[in-house]
Amino acid sequence: MGEEFFERLLLRTSKDTVVVFAGNLLSVLILALSAIIVARFLGPEGYGVYSVSLVVSSIVMIFSDFGVDAALVKFVSKFRALNRDDLVKAVVVKSLTVKILLSAFLTVLNFILARELSNYLIGRPELADYVRLTSPLILGQVLMNTSLATFIALGLSVRRASTQVAQAALKLALSPTLIILGLGVLGALVGHVLSYFVVGIASALFVVKYVGSIKKHLSNDLIGVNELFRYGLPLFISGFIGTLLSRYQYVLLALNAGDVEIGNVQAATQFATLLSLTTTPFSITLFPMFSSLSVETHREEISKYFNAVLKYMSLFTIPLSLFMAVFSTDVVRLIYGRTYTLAPEYLTLISLGYLYAPLSTALGALIPGLGATNYVMYSSLIQALVMTPAAYALISGFGASGYALTLALAGIPPLTFMVYVVIKKVGLRVDWLCLVKVFTVSLISTIPYSALLMLHVNYVVRLALEVIAFLTTYLTLVPLIGLLELRDVELMRRSLGRLPLFGVVVNVLLDVEVKVISLRVKSRKET
Repeated sequence: MGEEFFERLLLRTSKDTVVVFAGNLLSVLILALSAIIVARFLGPEGYGVYSVSLVVSSIVMIFSDFGVDAALVKFVSKFRALNRDDLVKAVVVKSLTVKILLSAFLTVLNFILARELSNYLIGRPELADYVRLTSPLILGQVLMNTSLATFIALGLSVRRASTQVAQAALKLALSPTLIILGLGVLGALVGHVLSYFVVGIASALFVVKYVGSIKKHLSNDLIGVNELFRYGLPLFISGFIGTLLSRYQYVLLALNAGDVEIGNVQAATQFATLLSLTTTPFSITLFPMFSSLSVETHREEISKYFNAVLKYMSLFTIPLSLFMAVFSTDVVRLIYGRTYTLAPEYLTLISLGYLYAPLSTALGALIPGLGATNYVMYSSLIQALVMTPAAYALISGFGASGYALTLALAGIPPLTFMVYVVIKKVGLRVDWLCLVKVFTVSLISTIPYSALLMLHVNYVVRLALEVIAFLTTYLTLVPLIGLLELRDVELMRRSLGRLPLFGVVVNVLLDVEVKVISLRVKSRKET
């Protein structure tokens, strides 16, 4: 595995990440537009009924995976690297079969026990008919999720992105139309369910067409269903623990904060999740990449690749997190208006939790990619042991502010454990100096300009000045101290520069970075 392979790996990762990012962003925007239209058409009461009716199926769906999708990505990526097409298709067929059987059972269960589930899970037995209507959503969404996992494992990032966008677009077309036709909440639910069911079936049929003979691959004894569960079950337990911890924290919030505080912290939380758009695409594309590599034979190369991707994630996420934290007042004012007066404080606290998100994301893809899923489960157990009492103390003592701080701190215990595993158990190194440099440059690019918040001008004008000052300083310092080299610029140009419209802006910014790098190199030669 030489330098040429390393470059190809980075280029492939960057291109796939850009495609996944574009798909995620476009689908999120379409779904947000759909949600706004549905909310306006239904009104607060109708939208509340619509939202609550979807809760039961979302809870039931937790038990539809048991880590099989993650196992699919792991083994398909591994066998593709070994050119074992027979095993690749065997894994896909067996995973899809397990998921169909599980989701079909849960679909029937949700349909039959709709009244009981509505009563015990949401305390609204009168919504049983709506809950029963959402039963096909379980099968459709599971098929779609498994197909998305298959696409990314096979390197079909464009198909993955188009599948997400298709579901979002179909929902946007169906739900508002059915509401206009007079179906109200029923129409909104039918549109939502059909969008997942239709796209889920279509994407699953594409996967079936790819594998060919299902019977042949089901009978392949070289890879068994038990291996899929053995690999994936710790990841399922990890996710389940995380879900329970999240629900526990929200219950504490409901008990210790008023409606105004909860509304403000929810607004801040929803906006802060936009920061995850800078890390989630990396998480999706890195996992199959690491799954295809062997740490026993290529430890140094994996370490190099890991730190290169970590740097690129950090260059986007850390400065954006600090900008949101420092200038939260104007950001919230722009998005939510004057009424959310408490949200800036909460957004500041929550945004600080994204400062270590690049490292958490990279480790979260590396460790299961190398097959060590037990360590992921242990990290979640550590998180629960530390954050359960910590959340109680913070939220009970400080209400919504304590909840926001809890969200910011929640990832530190598992991250600490995963860093220990990677360094001591796996034997890889983390480029701490690079992370410190990115953090320092981000601080210099934001903190001094917090004085702009004192300007008595229109908040939109002030926010524009803050953005200009931040970008000018950051884009100058990053290449000036060597965080960005010509090779990095070329990689970004090849992966981002060809995108419609956005690529034009990227190329202009990269041209500026090249000039700063040239000045740095020239000054060094002169001295």
